[in-house]
Amino acid sequence: MIGKIKEAIKRFRRYLQSLYWYTVLYWRNKGGNINEEIKNVPSDRCEEIHIVCPGPSATMIESEDINPDAPLVFINHAVGMADSDLFRKNKRFFFSADPVRAVEVIDSKINCLEKCESVLMPGHLFHLQRRIVDKIKYVYLPECVFSPEYGLIAKTRDTRNFVAMPERAVGFGFGSLITSISFALLFSPKTIHIWGSDFGKVSGKMYFSNDIPKLEETPFDLIRRTLCEVIAVLDRQKIEIIMHNYET
Repeated sequence: MIGKIKEAIKRFRRYLQSLYWYTVLYWRNKGGNINEEIKNVPSDRCEEIHIVCPGPSATMIESEDINPDAPLVFINHAVGMADSDLFRKNKRFFFSADPVRAVEVIDSKINCLEKCESVLMPGHLFHLQRRIVDKIKYVYLPECVFSPEYGLIAKTRDTRNFVAMPERAVGFGFGSLITSISFALLFSPKTIHIWGSDFGKVSGKMYFSNDIPKLEETPFDLIRRTLCEVIAVLDRQKIEIIMHNYET
């Protein structure tokens, strides 16, 4: 009985927290348009864009001759690479759909974060913190649905309806990678390069750096399956996704 009461209190707190942060984001973004502001950062249509995940193969990009006109999108802790001189001419973005990871980055990689235009599409609103809205430049107010467990959460769409990020943002699948591809489509690229997405450990390593906190469990099979669905959708639109990892 006591356990049920504690769980009910925990959920009610999540409801209140998610409602509070929904209100904060509503007023923070009122009268603005994040998508228009972001698209104007690189003012012209880009031919290609690079998404960098924090997997072991992320360092492969350091051997590539990256076009200085191509934007780079660093996912979560991959932003630790953003201060490299190799990318100083590129427009750099930090992107996350996970407020918990965003807080970790703020606490441990703030210098790298400040090299980027930072963007968050929060999946679970109750995870938001004041540090996030203070340090992340663009925080989407997502289109929300109610979860009995988590309160207000970002709505997710089927990958068959995969599109560039709407102003009232939505998620596609699990985690930040798939949603970051939706974000990348804002720049109308013909090619999207994905680095550091290894779908598991490589030679016993989960990430390119040992200082990245490990998640208890990541559904790599689900991410891989969703990514394949997105690739098929974009292929019909003549947008190519090229994977650069230790599996290819």
